Amino acid sequence: MTYPIADLHCDLLSFLADHPDSNYDDPDSGTAYSQMKQGNVAFQALTIYTPTGSAAHANGKKQIDIFLNLLSKYPDKYALWDGKSPIKKNSNGPISVSLVFENAHSICEESQKIAAGIAYLEKILLHFKKILYISLTWNLENRFGGGCGSKIGLKEDGKVLLHWMDKKKIAVDLSHASDFLADDILNFLEKKSLDIPVIASHSNMRAISPLERNLPDLFVKEVITRKGLLGFNFFAPFIGSDPRQMLDHVSHLFSLGGEKSLCFGGDFFHLPDFAYLKEMYGTGIGFFPEYENSSCYPRALSFLEEKLKLSKERLEGIAFENVQGYVERQ
Repeated sequence: MTYPIADLHCDLLSFLADHPDSNYDDPDSGTAYSQMKQGNVAFQALTIYTPTGSAAHANGKKQIDIFLNLLSKYPDKYALWDGKSPIKKNSNGPISVSLVFENAHSICEESQKIAAGIAYLEKILLHFKKILYISLTWNLENRFGGGCGSKIGLKEDGKVLLHWMDKKKIAVDLSHASDFLADDILNFLEKKSLDIPVIASHSNMRAISPLERNLPDLFVKEVITRKGLLGFNFFAPFIGSDPRQMLDHVSHLFSLGGEKSLCFGGDFFHLPDFAYLKEMYGTGIGFFPEYENSSCYPRALSFLEEKLKLSKERLEGIAFENVQGYVERQ
């Protein structure tokens, strides 16, 4: 049986920004249109990803322009989700897409006050109708707080951004947050009674693969309790040394009560653009051959079905329905 796929994380926009001679169907991106179609992708979050630095705002704006160009030039391939309608439940026709921010550092220049970034976000929200989630940071530290690899928590600009997100049904994404930042975010939401969903868009289980980019059980349980989403990441080091460890991540999440939270957050990207990852993770394997681009979702679901004996309902949940249920709760 085939299932429509809802995926929470895709780096197509940054790939196109970094490779101006490329196009939406370049297989090197790992998220080419044809690869998504082979994978039965019905809904795809398109990420504005920028490293922290002086070029972040310009880079982010460039990716916004690329997103707009995809929508205007290829309406038969990509359709903007309005944030209110049910997500399309089949993979026929154009792929439904939504905007997300990985690293809020791109919302304004470093020299500008946070008010400029908030004004920019207001314009983006008005134009795109929905921002599915915002990650305050990427790796290391920025003006909002500490990213993965740092020991920094929530900063004042981060608090301002969270206040703006309140009641807008824009989730805060913990995937790149340091443990200190994640803890501060959760405490700040409670202290200020902010109505902000909490997700981890593309992280696996730290209990299985003990890397900082994976989520510890403490925060996994918080996402589950808050009825958020946990997007399974196919980057090999986040899975482990063997693709069969996918089973361990899924089984562990289910043991914590996360069967209604698990979905896909593939995180496919062009590995040569991130050469430092080989040294960081001590491996030249970016993605296992079986799971190296957006065509892999049916294969992954079949593997889970065979090895974990998952029911049709659980497979549908992972593929699509958990994201649909999350949207309906907002």
